[in-house]
Amino acid sequence: MEREETPYGFIFVLHAALDGGVVAGLRHDKHGKSLSGLMLELDIPVPIDFQVPTVAEVQALM
Repeated sequence: MEREETPYGFIFVLHAALDGGVVAGLRHDKHGKSLSGLMLELDIPVPIDFQVPTVAEVQALM
């Protein structure tokens, strides 16, 4: 696993994680897919002056 800190947060890279096994299946399982689905629905407050980085800015950090 690689963790990269950026001004915008963290980037986590998991190389060859599970070879697509757990996330490829649609059945309920014990691997947290249900929880991650709920987390994707969370509303996160964002400051009014937040600037979304461009693709080039993010790539320059990698």
